[in-house]
Amino acid sequence: MLASSSSASVPQCYIDNDWICGRYWSDYRPDLVHATTQHIWLTVISVVIGFAVALPLALAARRYHRLEALIVGATTIIYTIPSLALFSLLLPFTGLSETTVVIGLALYSLTILVRNILAGLRSVPEDVQESAIGLGYGQARLLLRVELPLALAGDHGRRQGRDRLDGRPGHRGLDRLLRWPRQPAPARRRQPVQGADLRRQRALRGARGAARPAPGHHPTPRHAVGPHPDEDCLMFGDALSYLFDGSHWSGPTGIGTFLVQQLLLTVTSLLVALVLGLPLALWLGHLGRGGFLAVNVSNVGRAVPVFAVLLVLSLGPIGADKFGPYGRAGLATLIALILFALPPIITNAYVGIREVDDDVLEAAKGMGMSGTKVFREVELPLAMAVIANGVRIALVQVWATATIAALVAGPGLGRIITAGFANHRTYQVVAGALLVGVGALLLEGLAVLGERTLDPMRRARRA
Repeated sequence: MLASSSSASVPQCYIDNDWICGRYWSDYRPDLVHATTQHIWLTVISVVIGFAVALPLALAARRYHRLEALIVGATTIIYTIPSLALFSLLLPFTGLSETTVVIGLALYSLTILVRNILAGLRSVPEDVQESAIGLGYGQARLLLRVELPLALAGDHGRRQGRDRLDGRPGHRGLDRLLRWPRQPAPARRRQPVQGADLRRQRALRGARGAARPAPGHHPTPRHAVGPHPDEDCLMFGDALSYLFDGSHWSGPTGIGTFLVQQLLLTVTSLLVALVLGLPLALWLGHLGRGGFLAVNVSNVGRAVPVFAVLLVLSLGPIGADKFGPYGRAGLATLIALILFALPPIITNAYVGIREVDDDVLEAAKGMGMSGTKVFREVELPLAMAVIANGVRIALVQVWATATIAALVAGPGLGRIITAGFANHRTYQVVAGALLVGVGALLLEGLAVLGERTLDPMRRARRA
C-alpha cells in the first residue's frame, strides 16, 4: 500500500522522464525563479564591470596604436581559456563565491566589448570630430558629448542627428550640437564587424586590523604568500611537469590522442560551417537583400549556450553514441560547434561584401562587367580581408569551445580538465588550460599568416 500510494503521488512525467513536464514548473517554481533572478544579476553585473574595464582599454588602444595589439591579444588569450579552467584558477583567490563567476564572465566579455567599442569610436566621421573641435570642444568633452553617443548609437543615431537638424533632410550635423556645410552624399551604412578573439589580482593580504604580533609567536611560512605553497605557488610548476612527462602523451588516454581529437573536431566543424554559411552570406551580400535577417538569425545562435545545445542533442535523438573518429557524442558535439561557428562567418562575409564602395561597383559595371564578374573580380577581393577575419575568429572560438565535449564524455583536451576536477588535481586542470591557450595562439598565428598570404589586395599593394 505504501509503495502504491507513494508512486501514485509522483507525477507520471517524472516517472517517464518526459522532456516537457508541466508539474515540474509548478513544483520547483521557487527554485526556478531564484535561479533565473540570480542568472540575470550575474549577467548584468558582469557586463557592467566588463564595460567599465573595456572602455579605458579601448581608449588606450585607439590613442596608442602600439598598445592595440597587446590589448586585443591579451583579451583574446583570456577568451580562449575554458571556463572550467579559468574558474579553477580563480578559486585560490576568490573561493567558491559569486565573485569568482563575475570576474570570469567579465573577463570573457572583454574580447567583444573592447573590439566593438574600438570599432565604434573609429567609425565616428572625421568631419564631426573636426566640427566639434572647431566649436572649442576639448578632448574629454569631445569624447563624452560626441564620440561616445555616436559610437553607442551606431550609424542609425548618426544619421538621425544629421537629418533632424533644423528639420532639413540631408543637412549633416550632430543634433542640437554641431552644424557644418552640406556634404555631397552620406557615406554608406557601416555595420559593426564581429570581433576576431587583464589579469585582476587581489592583495595578498588584507589591511591589518590590529597591532603587529610579537615576534616568535607566528613563525613565517616557508613561502611569503601563505601557508599552502604547494597549492598556490607550485601549481604552474606541477602543470609544466605534467606536460613534459612523456608518459602522459602516449596511449589512448594520452595528451597526444586528445590533441588530435581536438584538432579533428575543430577542423571538421569549421569546414562544415564554411560550406553552409559562406556561400549564403556572399550571395546575400552581393544581392543586398535578406542580409539583416540572416545576420541576426545567426547571431541569435550565440545567445544560446553551446553546452545547452550539446546537452539537448546528446540526450535527444542524436544521442551520445560513438561517431567514428570523433568518439562518444561526436555527432552532437560537431553540430553544436558548427552552430557556434556560423555567426562570425556569416556576419563578416555579408558585411565585407556590403562594405565595398558604391563608386567602385558603378565603375566596374560601367566597364561592362557582368554581375558574376563584378562579384568575382571586384567584391570578393575587396572583402577578402574581412571574410578571412571572420574565419579566423570562428577557428579560435571553435578550438576553445571544443573542450565542452568532455562534459558529455566526448573527446578532446577537455578530458584532461575534467579528469583534473574529478581527481582534485588542480595542476592537471591548469595543464589542460595551457594546452588550449597555447593551441589557440598557434592557430590564430597561422590564420593571420594565411590571411595575409591569401589577401589579393595585400599582394597588389606589394606589386
